[in-house]
Amino acid sequence: MKSSPITSAALLHAQLQSIPSRNRAVHLDDLNREAAIVSLPNARIGWRRFLGSSRLMPAEKKFEMDAPGLDFLNRCDDKTTVEDLIKIYRAKWSLSFFEARAIVLGFLKQMMDRNIVVLRLPKESAETLRGERASR
Repeated sequence: MKSSPITSAALLHAQLQSIPSRNRAVHLDDLNREAAIVSLPNARIGWRRFLGSSRLMPAEKKFEMDAPGLDFLNRCDDKTTVEDLIKIYRAKWSLSFFEARAIVLGFLKQMMDRNIVVLRLPKESAETLRGERASR
């Protein structure tokens, strides 16, 4: 079943209006101005409880992040939207909108997969999407 153009437009708008936010459990240990260690607690659910209790699984996950990654993470401040990030990096690296969007969304996906960043959807966008879903 194909989605209607209106639904696609609403999804794109919601995506651009989403607000990336750093996971509150994330801790940054600065190595220097160009790198840091990002750490967050390992979720111990299901089979991970056994591994965690047997010391086979460390209590924290750690990732080393370079200067561009830190810059990006610091911009995930509960105020800046995905669209704002695209505009910032588009200007910073002289990219087209589509190139900047691909880079920003790709990096956001990596950070979300690692639970470093979460996306919050503003109330207006969520209501628009609910209305789109109800009208289908």
